[in-house]
Amino acid sequence: MRILEEDLRNSTYRIRVESLDDLWYLRNILSEGDTVSAVTLRRVEESADVQRSRERERIPITIKLRVEKIEFQDFDNRLRILGTVIEGPEDTRGKHQSITVTVDSEISITKIWQEEHIRMLKEATDERFVTIYTAVAMDEDEAQVFLIHPYGVQQIGTVFSGRSGKYAESNYSETSYFEQIINVVKNYQSRIIVLGPGFARDRFATYCKQKGLSIIGSFPANRTDSGAVYEFITSADVEKLLSEERIARDKEVVDEFLIALRKDMAVYGRDQTTSALENGALSDLIITDEVFRTDEGRKLLGTAESVGTKIHIVSVSNDPGQMVKKFGGFAGILRYRPQ
Repeated sequence: MRILEEDLRNSTYRIRVESLDDLWYLRNILSEGDTVSAVTLRRVEESADVQRSRERERIPITIKLRVEKIEFQDFDNRLRILGTVIEGPEDTRGKHQSITVTVDSEISITKIWQEEHIRMLKEATDERFVTIYTAVAMDEDEAQVFLIHPYGVQQIGTVFSGRSGKYAESNYSETSYFEQIINVVKNYQSRIIVLGPGFARDRFATYCKQKGLSIIGSFPANRTDSGAVYEFITSADVEKLLSEERIARDKEVVDEFLIALRKDMAVYGRDQTTSALENGALSDLIITDEVFRTDEGRKLLGTAESVGTKIHIVSVSNDPGQMVKKFGGFAGILRYRPQ
């Protein structure tokens, strides 16, 4: 994401979306009641005869909406903002309209910016936080390919070697197996991490280097599924490499919460967490991005800021976020045990 213009007097930022990850950040920055300005396409009104004979032409118009709803699916390639037009062509004002945001879109956002919104905006523009890696978890029989996003792990394909089992083929070739994996990963312009048990991963990493692909390295793992990826991102070998990625930070804070919980120094659930926060007993507040987008979540952030509690927003698109969701979406690490 790139900030094109910063108008602090009017609480407005104009930004350009540069990656699919930016859409996740926007989804969490935008709230109902914000105003958004962007170019959208509008169908040209034509006579009934013309409409029957062909599709109506679309022309670009610039409008400003008061946001009512935001639609976004993880790993989708667009975000839709729906609301009422407050500025635009005269015949559009007061009507419901949508703005579709994709990569390369430019959009202006005016809102009451809380500290957490600014942090997310700055994080989205920091290259350290937006790197995507391709992970190949493999052995001699199969390879599962994943993208490691700042907000979660996405599986994008599985390749079977044909060496054994029901997929066995008499003309098995390791080179053919490796080429099939490369055909999957080459569609993503990102550095490759190879994981897995045995030596197939090392031979594949070497093969990728010979093909001129960007390889971070080959790392041992006990599994060939998403568990191998989580094992990798939390290992000592790559602590520095991914320490600032959102997914690694989510895992770290949730692990700290679980350790504190075993020591009876943590709380979870809406009521316990809110009570401990209001009493100043929380050192860390942990909520899911789903809770963050609610009015209650916004109120909690304000309280946390006023009492000096650290704020952590974890994405439900990854395992740590799902763990917090099972605790009701609210969790906290205690400074002290409330009386």
